[in-house]
Order: sequence, then C-alpha cells, then structure tokens
Amino acid sequence: MAIKFCPLRKHLQTNGISYYYLESNGIDSQTCQRLKKDKNINMKTLNRLCNILDLPPEKIIVYVPDEEPNGND
Repeated sequence: MAIKFCPLRKHLQTNGISYYYLESNGIDSQTCQRLKKDKNINMKTLNRLCNILDLPPEKIIVYVPDEEPNGND
C-alpha cells in the first residue's frame, strides 16, 4: 500500500503555492521534504494541511495499491 501526495503537489503548483507558504503556516521544513518524496506523515500534519489549504484529505493524498505478484517466479 502506498499513500502519495501527488494531488497536493498538483494543487500547490496549479495555485502558485510554495512550500515556504506551508512552512510559514506551521508545517516543518522536514515535513515538506517528506511530502515531496511521498514519505509518511502523521494525521495531525494531514489535518493541518487540510486546514491551511482548505482542502479535504482526498485532495491532498491518493491511495495507490501495491502491485500484485503475478505468481510466475
């Protein structure tokens, strides 16, 4: 299972919002790096992003299922 932040990055780019804006609104710079690399964040951070950007979670994250092994080893 993978959670990706592609919708967040697209929203930021489309609306001209910088990661500096997120940092100036309480998102740690290390967390911004994690967002850029699709690394884990906690629910508190996700909630803060939703509040800062006035977006629901589904506009920030997307679920990408793991590839199923084909069984043809």
